Amino acid sequence: MDNRIGIRLTFGRKTVLALASLFAFTMPIVVGSVRVPLPHAFTPGVPTLPAVVSASPQPLAIQSSQGTNPQPEKPATTSPAVPPAAQEFEEASIRPCDPNNLPPTPEGMRGGGGANSFQMNAGTSPRLCLTLATLIRTAYGYEPADIEVLFGGNGQGRGLTFNNVYGLAVEDGVRVRGGPDWVRKDRYTIEAIAQGPSDAATMQGPMLRALLERRFQLKTYIETEQVPAFALTVAKGGLKIKPMEAGGCEPMPAPTPGVPNLIRPRTFAEVRRGEKPNCVFNANQNGPNTVFVFGGSTLGSLSLLGGYVGSRVLDKTGITDKFNFVLEFAIDENTSGPLARTHDAGPPDIPRGADIFTALQEQLGLRLEPARAPREFLVIDHVEKLSPN
Repeated sequence: MDNRIGIRLTFGRKTVLALASLFAFTMPIVVGSVRVPLPHAFTPGVPTLPAVVSASPQPLAIQSSQGTNPQPEKPATTSPAVPPAAQEFEEASIRPCDPNNLPPTPEGMRGGGGANSFQMNAGTSPRLCLTLATLIRTAYGYEPADIEVLFGGNGQGRGLTFNNVYGLAVEDGVRVRGGPDWVRKDRYTIEAIAQGPSDAATMQGPMLRALLERRFQLKTYIETEQVPAFALTVAKGGLKIKPMEAGGCEPMPAPTPGVPNLIRPRTFAEVRRGEKPNCVFNANQNGPNTVFVFGGSTLGSLSLLGGYVGSRVLDKTGITDKFNFVLEFAIDENTSGPLARTHDAGPPDIPRGADIFTALQEQLGLRLEPARAPREFLVIDHVEKLSPN
């Protein structure tokens, strides 16, 4: 049975859905790159992505997580090829896929089937109608390049788990480059069976990588380029918010599995009236303005502003304390990122706020300064059309 719950898409819900999605836009790049070897034993990393904790039509919350800064790139040397992964699927079928004639969702899986869907359980791993470039990106543990603007990460993808259906963004040629055109056009469906118990990270990473290497004779390497970014620093005059004291935010009630959580977090208006914020990030709208409420959050959580300014935001403050704060700003020509498109028009009687750069400095004592950041991408060194099983 397919149980679906329809909830009105408010501003806060659209913002969280946008944060949880993979966006179809391309960041500008800088000419010049450095080739580095792929790791011999690769396990997909899990970034500090916020997790949705409310399904309320009210302003939505996501759990705050501490942002991390990417480590400086070290000089690297070329590796000719990636050694084969140690673990492989016992059986695997790869066949061309017609995205207009999708196979049904496997029995017992949550969600729905569709092109670009990726599914796993403890024994099998169906992947429906994915381009080879998308499969390569997933097997090597990367998210699409544009997701970095949201969380300031180094491109390592989320860890996919069992018994969920994931919609993976089609690889657009920014994260996976080179090779013939068909690697980004032709779609394939994979049905794979693991021999004995295997964890999700192994099935998503080394086992899928070994399958692609064997069936497509795939060889790849990694290069690193420098791309525009913003550094989050303390403005002249110092920080205008104080670290949170113990118990300074109130945790949200734990959600019941399978049941929508209709308990909304406290809004910016309630927090400004002196009520204790919840220990979550909360997106609100105030007329023409976007309003964020951060409860028990590090300054690294502001990396999500990259979704508004269109480039990664890297926490360079050196401050690790947690804070409660409200940030209100207006969308303008300086907010050209993907989340800026989720903003709805509000009533005309509420005055327009400052732009995001001015709001950060006036309200929090922080600045966004132009910077550069490394971005890794995969290069296809060799690939062949699908070989027989």
